[in-house]
Amino acid sequence: MTSVIGSVTAPSPAHDAVHYRELELLLLCARTALTESEVTQIRALVEQGIDWTTVVEQAALHGVNPLLYVSLRHTCPNLVPREFMEQIQGRFAINALRNLRRSGELVRLLAACTAQGILAVPIKGPVLAAQVYGDVALREFVDLDLLVHPSDLDRAGSVLRDQGYTQGASSRAAEEITFTREDGRDMVEIHAHLVAHWQLRRSFALEFDALRPRLASVTLAGNRSVPTLSPEDLLLVLCVHGCSHHWSRLSWIADVAEMLRAPSRIDWKVLLTRARELGCERMVLLGLRLASDLLDAELPIEVRERIHMCPTLSRLAEQVIGWLFSEYHHAIGLSEEAAFFVASRERWRDRLPYLDLFARAWLKAALKPTQKDRDWVSLPDSLAIGYFFIRPLRIAYGYIAELAKRVESG
Repeated sequence: MTSVIGSVTAPSPAHDAVHYRELELLLLCARTALTESEVTQIRALVEQGIDWTTVVEQAALHGVNPLLYVSLRHTCPNLVPREFMEQIQGRFAINALRNLRRSGELVRLLAACTAQGILAVPIKGPVLAAQVYGDVALREFVDLDLLVHPSDLDRAGSVLRDQGYTQGASSRAAEEITFTREDGRDMVEIHAHLVAHWQLRRSFALEFDALRPRLASVTLAGNRSVPTLSPEDLLLVLCVHGCSHHWSRLSWIADVAEMLRAPSRIDWKVLLTRARELGCERMVLLGLRLASDLLDAELPIEVRERIHMCPTLSRLAEQVIGWLFSEYHHAIGLSEEAAFFVASRERWRDRLPYLDLFARAWLKAALKPTQKDRDWVSLPDSLAIGYFFIRPLRIAYGYIAELAKRVESG
């Protein structure tokens, strides 16, 4: 097991991270299988003394409570204070029951879609838990996501309404519709695209017709076989989805790590070729690197070589880890977000929309009047619009004054 910051960087106050010992424990427990060495490390950390309030809070924040519970139950249940073990166990039981019920609901909805001649492919949720974790109880998820052909979007919506769901928010631009069951217990999102992010959806052109012949299957709700993405397509989606959210939850990195540990064999040549064609190779490599650095997932030599060939990945990984384990989980600013997305794309045509967004945001901020502008020149409320013209004059005056001082002192 590497340090909490992995091989990317050593622990540093600059990361403003929460307790390192607690993070080490969380990272060791956020996996389905433990080696003898990892079991020993977990016990050693617990015996040294753990702030369990921090561990429980971080596990909930990062969506890895099920993995934390199973790992602690397996390694050192008697070393965990009873109140915290009961809290972790209670959350695990609630999640397990909820996931089992939602798995049954998913099977029911898929059967209803099939009866109407609609191929609906579940994304993430129960199928990811079953396919990658081997147990629907080991992963947290909130809603059910169904991918359909764009031409079937409205018909799939009609099926859900017939099954007792009420339509909620919809986005025709992203081609997705949200439904909530009348009793409020379940939420379903129907998607016509794998990625909803405004920019990624434009460039991540992995179309339904291309996915269809590669679909695999997984067993849910006892013995019901349901369609799912192929291992290569699923790994692409997991990495692009995680990157679109700055990898802000450890559970998304755990998904990638468990995908690498799952029995289903990944054709790495196909995966990397497909990622390159879609312009998301750097996103995929970043996800794989994080899974390796933080959760010790093994990578094939060709992937490690590709990661080594891209120095930008080290900076991106360090940035993600800084955000991931920030004590205050500060909101990421627009400039930070734009810079991250620009650096995570390898093709300039995919970077330009982010640069445009950043330029517009910067220009808006640069022209927006501040208190300094109001202090420099006082205008009545009726002429407040004049501050938009005063601001560039004040800034220019400041630059000229500073230049004059340097010339005079030189």
